[in-house]
Amino acid sequence: TRRVDRFFGKGNVDAKAPRLFARVVNSSKEIEAAKRLRRTLQEMLPEYQEIYLLLIADLQQASGPLYISELGPNTLLYTISEQDTTAALTQGQQSFQLCSETYAKAIAFAVRYWSGDAVWEQGQQFNTLREASRSLVQFDGGDAGRDLFTP
Repeated sequence: TRRVDRFFGKGNVDAKAPRLFARVVNSSKEIEAAKRLRRTLQEMLPEYQEIYLLLIADLQQASGPLYISELGPNTLLYTISEQDTTAALTQGQQSFQLCSETYAKAIAFAVRYWSGDAVWEQGQQFNTLREASRSLVQFDGGDAGRDLFTP
């Protein structure tokens, strides 16, 4: 219940504070649903002026940010290279921590970018979701309800 209360701005989090949502996609096809996810968040939280959405896609050719004009300035896609993903997953008990650190880098970049503290660094820019989706290495992480993610 605490998470639900925080989600809706109840408790010790100011209801007018900007909200950042990060989603590690389980399939490259989820990228094309970004507009619907963003719209759903805005409908659920109509009183929030600023909603930021970061989508993270593993198993890509390179790591870094992608800006998609169609989604506007408050939505970013950040890719994690296949090399970074597989290197982290092969480290035994440290795998979870290493994957978390990789995702933390993506979140840190997005926060710095949206706060004006980071310039757009070597990121790719696309006009549409379809263009961005076509540029990705296609993958499917399987049924997250029953299986652990293994590339």
